Amino acid sequence: MCCGRRGGTVTEAQGSPGAGRSRPGQPSSSTLFEYVGATALSIRGAVTGRVYHFDRSQRRTAVDPRDVSSLLAVPLLRRLSR
Repeated sequence: MCCGRRGGTVTEAQGSPGAGRSRPGQPSSSTLFEYVGATALSIRGAVTGRVYHFDRSQRRTAVDPRDVSSLLAVPLLRRLSR
């Protein structure tokens, strides 16, 4: 009975909907963006689906390299690093 539970737990962890999305927002090769607008901005990355939040207190945010092209299209965001 104990072994059956362990197998089930491992399967659930591997198959859970959010399991593959826990780390893609902060890869080691992330690109830093800065928001230059006056209000808050939230934008969803076109590839990862991650939501990036920018506001007065957090103007700079690391962006997954796969989402860079979609964020470059936003007029009030500036890429700071590659």
